[in-house]
Amino acid sequence: MKYYILIISITLLITFYNSNSQVNSTDLNHSKSNSLKTLIVTENKGPNGTIIDSKQIIKTASINQDTASIKNEILSVYTSDNLKFYVKIKLKEYIIPIKIQIYNMLGNLVKEVYSGTAIEDVEYPFDASNLPNGFYLCILQGPNFRDAEKFTISR
Repeated sequence: MKYYILIISITLLITFYNSNSQVNSTDLNHSKSNSLKTLIVTENKGPNGTIIDSKQIIKTASINQDTASIKNEILSVYTSDNLKFYVKIKLKEYIIPIKIQIYNMLGNLVKEVYSGTAIEDVEYPFDASNLPNGFYLCILQGPNFRDAEKFTISR
């Protein structure tokens, strides 16, 4: 009985939708590797209706998707000699307080790399010579975001 009602409801919605609007599918390429499909609805103009401009929807979708792809994140934690490590970050906005901390896999804070105001995207160095081999988490934290990156110390 539930499935019968569900099928009738879906059929009615599809019929109503098809009678009031026309749906076109357009590919939007906003990054090197991402291809997104967006449905563009063009309503028929009636005596009390309005027309939705499909070009305006494409512009709005591209602006929202472009700004959504930029986020506060750790790009990489790397080293050249397993003694001095670097944390490379990318921020959406600047002049905000951030903390970069290193935790072991037990959840204990083992090193605070940086605590202060971020002025630009830079690499923050830290000395790992006194840390034993193993897996660690680098945590980037700000007023309304947090990102984590796992890295390994192996000598």
